[in-house]
Amino acid sequence: MLPLLILGLVMTAVGLVLGIRDENAEKPVPDTECLRDLTVSRVASASADMQAERAKQKKLLCGGWAVFALCMVPVLLYITNGSHFPNGDLEPVFLALVGHVLPWAAIGLAALMVSTVLQEKSMRREIEAAKAQIKLEKSTGVQPETERKEEKTRANVRLLRIALLVLAAVLIAAGVFNGSARDVFGKAVKICTECVGLG
Repeated sequence: MLPLLILGLVMTAVGLVLGIRDENAEKPVPDTECLRDLTVSRVASASADMQAERAKQKKLLCGGWAVFALCMVPVLLYITNGSHFPNGDLEPVFLALVGHVLPWAAIGLAALMVSTVLQEKSMRREIEAAKAQIKLEKSTGVQPETERKEEKTRANVRLLRIALLVLAAVLIAAGVFNGSARDVFGKAVKICTECVGLG
């Protein structure tokens, strides 16, 4: 570990002396999954390419975690066996532990990394397929599901406003015809003349 630590410190010092700086350090890391979800939400109906890529992503996710879980079985079997950890000198026990656990853990983590990289590539292909589908739908006049939902919501809000306006007009008219307007006017006159002292 010491050579790696020294190499890291040397590289950091060289970077500081030369003024090497990452221009993208302050920018947020692009999230491919979020971009995919946003792009796919603009599509009215998913194409066959999009569905195939989504199925690949699910298989890659499940496969990566399955390989990782399988790699952890020998690790757990080794760790739970008490005969591998005798009392006494810790150095041989630690070296044996590293020798038995590290390769399996490395294989499991490598499987997860490969699975993640392949999922991201599949997501990018799905984004491209979604963009092509959006162009096709625009040229044919098909609206995405989200736009149809927004239009339905706007129409429902418009109908609700009209219904409330009509209800308010009906209740005002009912109040005028049953004499409530005269009562309200009389109370307003009394408040003005008695409380405020006008007139």
